[in-house]
Amino acid sequence: MHGQAANALGQPRPGTDIFIDAAGAAAVFNTVVGAAKRGAKLVMVAVQKKGSDIDLGGMLRSELTLIASQGYATEISEVTPELVEHQDHFAKLISHRVPSSEIDRAFELALTPGAAEKVVVTYDA
Repeated sequence: MHGQAANALGQPRPGTDIFIDAAGAAAVFNTVVGAAKRGAKLVMVAVQKKGSDIDLGGMLRSELTLIASQGYATEISEVTPELVEHQDHFAKLISHRVPSSEIDRAFELALTPGAAEKVVVTYDA
């Protein structure tokens, strides 16, 4: 989707510029480190668990920039207009829409590694 690039050692990598870790799991961090092209950025909005075994040395191979970000309740009014304006772009992040009547399936998808990217539970009006 983002083309081809390479890490700092010339190894082929996806051409993705920015990754976002909203899970806080070492596996997510390490997957990004292993896939990042040279100069990519990882925005970490999740809290990493204490004692996580993350590959900081791998960051060197991609010259990955880590950006820590904490959200604030007052920012929602600032970002909502952009979310509305670019909703088609953000909708691509959603891999599954599951009706609330199938909530167990939604949790199963969300909890199964590799089964889904982003699961949204929908409710009938």
